[in-house]
Amino acid sequence: MGHANAHRALVCELAQSAPAMVVSSGFAGGLDPSLAVGQVVMEAPEPFPLWESFRKAGAIPGRFHCSPSIAATRQTKAHLREHTGADAVEMESGIIHEACRAGGLPCATVRVISDDAHESLPLDFGALMDLDMKLKPARLALALCRRPWRLPRLIAFHWRIQRAAGELARVLAASCGQSAP
Repeated sequence: MGHANAHRALVCELAQSAPAMVVSSGFAGGLDPSLAVGQVVMEAPEPFPLWESFRKAGAIPGRFHCSPSIAATRQTKAHLREHTGADAVEMESGIIHEACRAGGLPCATVRVISDDAHESLPLDFGALMDLDMKLKPARLALALCRRPWRLPRLIAFHWRIQRAAGELARVLAASCGQSAP
């Protein structure tokens, strides 16, 4: 999604409704080497209304770094960990928290680790995006034509993040007293 898209979506949503709180959720790259793919990490100021529910559902407290770009390599992740001290990296929550603070809304980040600190992504997804942070299918096809041996890793990554998304859904649903779909 990215910084600009997150800001646009939140401003639009806040103009149409008056939520009691905001939860930014999605995927994050691991920066802390102890975080495994599928681990749900949360960052919320106490007292956040659902903080204890997130924890009881299996989310662990951590710190996020909101990056303007995708951390695609293990070297980039190591650099971010060293320079920010964050446990995970994502691209939207910092902007969302800033807008919520300005509006006096409680806000939390709950994200699932999609790739751990020790691994590079199967492709540099940032190079496959347009200026609006939308995946360009032609760029993806060209990247795979140039490096077809990466296709098996990409497929494996897809299935792994599907399982991770299921774990995130379970934690969010349990935190709200629901069953995961």
